Amino acid sequence: LLSIMLADRVHMMEKDKTRTEKKAKIALQAVNRALLDSNRVKDEFLATISHEMRTPMNGVINCLIQATGETNDTRRDNFLFNAEDAAQHLMNLIESVLSYTELQSHEFKINREHFSLPNLLAPIRESYERIARQKGIKFNIRINQNVPHSLWGDRRRLQQILINLVDNAVKFTSHGGVELCIGVDSNDNEHHRVQLAFAVTDTGIGIPPGMESVVFDRFKQFSGNHNRRHGGLGIGLAVCRQIAALMGADLRYRSTVGEGSEFILAINLEYSDAPAVHTPTTIDIHTLTAGRRALIVEDNPVNQLVLKAALSKLGLETVCANNGEEGIAAVENNALDVILMDCQMPVMDGFEATRHIRALPSEKSQVPIIAITANAMSRDKDLCLSCGMNDYMSKPVNVKYLEDMLMKWLPPPTQEHAIIHHPQANTG
Repeated sequence: LLSIMLADRVHMMEKDKTRTEKKAKIALQAVNRALLDSNRVKDEFLATISHEMRTPMNGVINCLIQATGETNDTRRDNFLFNAEDAAQHLMNLIESVLSYTELQSHEFKINREHFSLPNLLAPIRESYERIARQKGIKFNIRINQNVPHSLWGDRRRLQQILINLVDNAVKFTSHGGVELCIGVDSNDNEHHRVQLAFAVTDTGIGIPPGMESVVFDRFKQFSGNHNRRHGGLGIGLAVCRQIAALMGADLRYRSTVGEGSEFILAINLEYSDAPAVHTPTTIDIHTLTAGRRALIVEDNPVNQLVLKAALSKLGLETVCANNGEEGIAAVENNALDVILMDCQMPVMDGFEATRHIRALPSEKSQVPIIAITANAMSRDKDLCLSCGMNDYMSKPVNVKYLEDMLMKWLPPPTQEHAIIHHPQANTG
């Protein structure tokens, strides 16, 4: 009996062992399949990124080459406009990839700032009116009369969503046109909150019924052929919906195949009776900047050149420094009204330089410092503000937004500023 019981026990243990090994093998096979699928998706995505980014970069480089040797003003301007559009498209792709990476790492942050709705829409209007015209279609932005222009929210992320929606609409529309209409769904006057509806309507190819899970899924579009024909990384709308959710907003669509689509972003925002730029409306930018001097702390000579040109057009004299140490010396040796500070530089970075400037034993320590940096993740703005900077702009610099920053941080001119100019700046 003991022998029989032992044999039966050994047999049961062998069966359990076999069953466990089989389950482990099945689980391992599933993991391997998942890894293979994951690697395949990553490989396809990297190949897509390479293609999608090389295409606009090819446009930028070759349009600039052609513009350099072009003597006809009209043709040269056309090359430059196309280079600008290609560069903006490349920037949109980079923004989507960075946002997707941040969302996956759970480090994405929604910011709150005061902004002007017309100023937010201005670069969208300028870029896509030109792109639409080249495609032979129309593009229009319409703001209803009851929409407040001075708002509080995440300006950059709202603009990112709208650019993605408009870009998709223009991309998939070959006749007719695209319209971005902004209206008020509801208004809470007591708490100064408004629900705005941003509706992007097109007369494009439309989307088949029941495809919402695909439209808003990462790396997917409802037709592979359309993806290849029209381009795109396939993450734009997925990123937009995730950002919208974090903003407490709703992104949805309705569509008819062959007739077009309408994507609607419904979002609650605070509004203000005061203008987004706290400067009397009687003062324009050149009145504000007359006799003022800006310090550019930037180690890249091309970025120095571009910033100097932009600030000069806006009426500011400029001084340049190549790193944080030179920047501190420039602050000590010059009368300055604003500082544009890069963050990552050799010798001394912008964070350390800002802390040194804020510790100066004079009124120079209070000069407004605006970060202008290639660091574009959500946490980067917090790092800039925590070290003593007043505000933050990510590269590439939008000149209109730079103008808004100057209007925000340069104090209204006194009589002294209005009539007495600084000595000629060392433009170094």
